[in-house]
Amino acid sequence: MEITGPRLDMDNDFKTWVGVIHSFARHKVIGDKVELPFVEFAKLCGIPSSQSSRKLRERISPSLKRIAGTVISFSRTTEKHTKEYITHLVQSAYYDTEKDIVQLQADPRLFELYQFDRKVLLQLKAINALKRRESAQALYTFIESLPRDPAADISGASAGPS
Repeated sequence: MEITGPRLDMDNDFKTWVGVIHSFARHKVIGDKVELPFVEFAKLCGIPSSQSSRKLRERISPSLKRIAGTVISFSRTTEKHTKEYITHLVQSAYYDTEKDIVQLQADPRLFELYQFDRKVLLQLKAINALKRRESAQALYTFIESLPRDPAADISGASAGPS
C-alpha cells in the first residue's frame, strides 16, 4: 500500500476527515454518496455553528481538496504479473453555496475506512488537547494506531505470558 498526495495538517484536515467519517455514519448514503447541509457538515468537523461563515467555508474547501487529492494505491506483484488498485481518500467533494449543501462521494471498496470508531474519537480528543503541537499530534496518532501486541504481529505468536 502506498499513500501519496498533498501534506495533510493535523488540525484542519484531520477535523475535516472526521467530518467526512461522521457524514457517512450519520446520514443516509445513497450508492456511494452522502449529502447534507453545510452547517451540519461544519458541526461534524467539530466547528461551532456560530463560525459557519464565509471564512469557515474558505478553510474547509482547501482541506477537502487536500483530502480528495490524497491517493491510495494497493499493489500485488507476482513473478509474472502486477495488479494495482488506485483510488482517493474521497472520490469527490462538492458543495453549493446557493443550496448550502455538501455532497461527498466515497470509494465503495474503502467503506471500512469511513467507519467511525473509538480510535478516531481518541485521536480527535488528542488533536484538540494538543492544538498547534503537530509533532505531538502525529506521534500520538501513530502510537494509537499500533497493534495492541506488535511482537505478535511480527512473529505470529503472542509475546505475553501464556
